[in-house]
Amino acid sequence: MAVPTLHLEGKLMSVSVAGSSPGTGSELLDLQRELAAERDATAQARQAMEQGAAELVRLLHELPIGIEKQLAQLALGIARKVICREIEAGRYEIDAIVAEALEGIDTRGGVVVRLNAADLARSGLAKNAGGDGAVFQADAAIEPGQCRIETPDGVAEWTLDNHMEEIARALTGSGGDQDGC
Repeated sequence: MAVPTLHLEGKLMSVSVAGSSPGTGSELLDLQRELAAERDATAQARQAMEQGAAELVRLLHELPIGIEKQLAQLALGIARKVICREIEAGRYEIDAIVAEALEGIDTRGGVVVRLNAADLARSGLAKNAGGDGAVFQADAAIEPGQCRIETPDGVAEWTLDNHMEEIARALTGSGGDQDGC
């Protein structure tokens, strides 16, 4: 353990005041070296404490951001489970989902709306689609509560995963990391 700096400075002063007694020169040099080493150790300790304090401040500023992201991810996980249970129980409006998916799409140009067979049977839009140009078809690959819109310009999918990703980006700035129900 290093000798406290003040103690060393006191010893250095007493040797300096004593003047020219035998052995004083080498004792003075030893004390000066010891004092310099103690000052270096103190400077290093101070620098380490300043770095630690700066890191603590940084972590304290990041803490709310981390908690907010974790809370958003937890909320998304809960929402996903609730939505999946509602879909499994059949408590959803397929026509509202299809209408949202078709929003902004010109259905007069050969649009195909693919639905799960059970959803197709429940859909009022599918039953009344004759005059607007959209063709509704059952597709076993489509999950309940979801749809796929095929147009001459491309394909649009209304899936739980797509919407959860969109919500996750809005809440956290990144995508969700869960798939399906």
